[in-house]
Amino acid sequence: MFGHKGGTVESATVSHEALRDAILALRDRWIEEGEAPSAYEINNGLCEDFAQAVIEQFGGETDGLSMYWADEFTLDGYEWDARLIARHWPASIPTHGLDWGDLRGFVPVHAWIVFEGRHYDAECPEGVDNLFDLPLVRRGMECLANQRCPAP
Repeated sequence: MFGHKGGTVESATVSHEALRDAILALRDRWIEEGEAPSAYEINNGLCEDFAQAVIEQFGGETDGLSMYWADEFTLDGYEWDARLIARHWPASIPTHGLDWGDLRGFVPVHAWIVFEGRHYDAECPEGVDNLFDLPLVRRGMECLANQRCPAP
């Protein structure tokens, strides 16, 4: 399928609750079967496979259910495109007292699921309205805000 075991359920009707349950079940199974030691590790190397496997449980991408990569929302791969993000997800704004200019050079390599404007990944099965509140992205924001980022 995608190099990793997907879900076992047949195509189902997607809802926020069903998506949460599918994320939790697949995440727990991957951890139990040794695909990854934790949700954190799924998000750090297996995020695309994971997002695709979850989406396949609902029959694939639709207008309301999709997988996105962070670099799809950049101007040049290093700077977030604030206008594009605002057009798609108006609730997605920098956190931790940072503004768009502070984020230059901070675009994580990450794939996640969006359903009806909410953002989901292996660490965030409940979803968030602001993509900058996804745990993987939030950790980077905290690092930038505290000016304690490891050198690239």
